[in-house]
Amino acid sequence: MIAGVLVAAGSGFVGWRVGWRLATSHYRERLETQKVIIDDLRNKQEARLNVSSSANAAASREKPDIPHLVPDFIYDGYDETSNRHQDGAIHLYTHLRFCNGTGGAEAKDVSARIEFLEYTYRSLIFQVDAKWEDVDYAGGRSRRAANCIKMLPNMSAHQLDLVARPPNSDDCYALYIESHPNYRQEQYRLRQGLYLAKATLFCQGFSKEFWFRVIINGQTAAVAEMVAAPQEGQFYEFKAELKR
Repeated sequence: MIAGVLVAAGSGFVGWRVGWRLATSHYRERLETQKVIIDDLRNKQEARLNVSSSANAAASREKPDIPHLVPDFIYDGYDETSNRHQDGAIHLYTHLRFCNGTGGAEAKDVSARIEFLEYTYRSLIFQVDAKWEDVDYAGGRSRRAANCIKMLPNMSAHQLDLVARPPNSDDCYALYIESHPNYRQEQYRLRQGLYLAKATLFCQGFSKEFWFRVIINGQTAAVAEMVAAPQEGQFYEFKAELKR
């Protein structure tokens, strides 16, 4: 009887070992199958990435980089015009002229600010919200909205009011949006002498600065554009005066 039990136990043990080996074999086969599948997917993904990289490289070689277009604001000289007021007196107006170059983007809602600075030490005297010459002073409260103009990239000049000289006066007065016709405000008076002026044009998150020397000589206001923004310890350099 004992021998029969041992035989039965031995048979059970052998059966368990066989079953364990079969289970282990199946498990290993599944692992191998999964590894083959994973390797195949990895190879396909790498192949797709290589093809995509090659295509992008080819596209970059075939198509040049297209820059983000912004307006190309250009200073186009200054002019002086005589304006007869209602009282018959003739006043002399000086304008800065700006255009948008043909290589730039269309500029919408362009506004401007002008700062007048002491010539030697560049300390700020005052600043004004400048008015475009073709915006009517009689516009009332709508003047500020109308003072944001469109500048097409066609080199067409737009005049920006700079200063005005009243008759029989040696001094000039800076112009701003609300200044006409009573522009002779003492806080914006510019006596005879040398000044620096910085005009900044703004539109659609873009801005550009222009620096000038302004000479008030008792008869006119002479303007010359600076080669670069003034720097501490450097001499001022100016472009040739461009009067229209």
